[in-house]
Formats: sequence, C-alpha cells, structure tokens
Amino acid sequence: MEELEEEMASMGFGGPNNQFKDIILSLVLPRTLPRDLSRELRLQPMKGLIIYGPPGTGKTLVARCISEILNAKLKVVRGPEIISTFLGSGEKNLRDIFAPSIRDLEQMGEESPVHVIIFEEIDAFAAKRGANSVTDRIVSQLSTLVDGVREQTNLLVVGTTSRIELIDDGLLRPGRFELLLQLGLPDEDARLRILQVKAKRMQRRFFFDTDIDLSAIASATEGLSLVDVEGLLQTALESALFRGFQGRLFKAEDIQIKKVDIQMALNGFGRDLK
Repeated sequence: MEELEEEMASMGFGGPNNQFKDIILSLVLPRTLPRDLSRELRLQPMKGLIIYGPPGTGKTLVARCISEILNAKLKVVRGPEIISTFLGSGEKNLRDIFAPSIRDLEQMGEESPVHVIIFEEIDAFAAKRGANSVTDRIVSQLSTLVDGVREQTNLLVVGTTSRIELIDDGLLRPGRFELLLQLGLPDEDARLRILQVKAKRMQRRFFFDTDIDLSAIASATEGLSLVDVEGLLQTALESALFRGFQGRLFKAEDIQIKKVDIQMALNGFGRDLK
C-alpha cells in the first residue's frame, strides 16, 4: 500500500481535499470488506467509472492504481483497436472481454477475484448513437453487458476519455458508468508533489544537486500536464548523462543532475527558472 500511496502522490493526488475519497468509498471499500459484512451494511459497489480530462493527466494510471488496490485481474483495451479489429464481429469480441469475469464468478462464486476492465479512449467506439451504424451496435452491446455487471460482484469497468461530451448518454445512466472522475492539469501544489516523488526516486541512484529548487520548478511549469512534469526530470537526467559522457563507461553514481540540466529541460517548454 505504501508503494501505491507513493504512486498516487507522484500523480499529484493527496492532501485534505483528496478527490479519491468518492472512489475509495464507492468502488474500493465495498469490494475489500468481507462479502457478508458488505451485504449486512447494504454496501453496493458501483460497477462503472469514467475518468476524463485532458491528455497527459494520468487517467489510465489512476485506473491501474485502483486495479492494484483491489488486487484485481486487469484487462486493458484501447478503444481505437475495437473499431479497427472488431469490425464484423465487434459484438462477439466485446462479449469475450467480459467472459473471464463471468466464468470466474460461476466457478468460484464469492471467492472469485475482482476483475477490472479498462477501456482506453472509450469515446472511439462509444459515441452518441445515430451517427455510425458500427459504433451504434457496439454501444448497444456494451450497454447490455454493463447492465449485466449489476449482477456481478467481481467486476469493475472503467472508461477513460479526453472527450466525455462524445460518449453516448445512455452509457452514463445510473447502473452503468454512473461514477465520473474529472482529472485536470495539476496545480502548483500537485506539481510540487509530483516533482518531490520523482526526485526522491532519482536520488536513490543519482547525485541530485542541492541547489535545485523543486518549488521554483513547480512554479515555472504552470499549465503542464502530469506527463510533462514527470518527463521534465527525466529529460534533465538525460541531459546530465550526455553532459557527463566523455567516451567512457561510468557508473550511476557518476551521473550528476544539476540546475543547468533542469533549465535545459525547461527550455523545451519555453520556460525559465526564476
């Protein structure tokens, strides 16, 4: 769990206004309590979640973290692949994605492990009905399958999208993808948490100059995504590697990440340290 907490912190999540409280209560808690206690408390876990927000905000990473917390069997499906490979047999192939969870429930009952299905870019095949006959059929089949999830205690279905306005309204009804989680660009505090976790990991192996001010980097990266902020320190590491390379092999402890490397990485975004 400590590693998961670090992973969530590395995405900028945490603090007193942690937006994952609803997820923990609605998705995780009912699935981690003993089944008989959940029934006694009448805790019914929500079966469908849509995570939406701009590209690079960690939507799939969040879904994967939820899966890890649940110690679940994970299946990740990219939306565009459904369109490209499922033509002509999309409905059957969509059913096949749900089949392992149904089989485990039938064979193991309440001892079945939790299954998590993540549909990345779900808007690619779950757009509002009426515009495309192929996606219309897939949306209808997905609606039927998710309706059946209500009878399953071992399945969570997650969709990620940058265009939630494109998703068919019927899929967002109660009992389907009823829980919505919006991820925005990280604010300055979140960017600082991301940098702190990333820097801590790097310091375990590399020299990290003490004059590097993470707060100043967080201030200089306004408007950047989670992926951008994480990538910035990785770019600085690569800069330190090339700067220190003199045609010889050297050890990890020889790599020294300095302020000049941070500025070089910031140059790629047109930013400067103050």
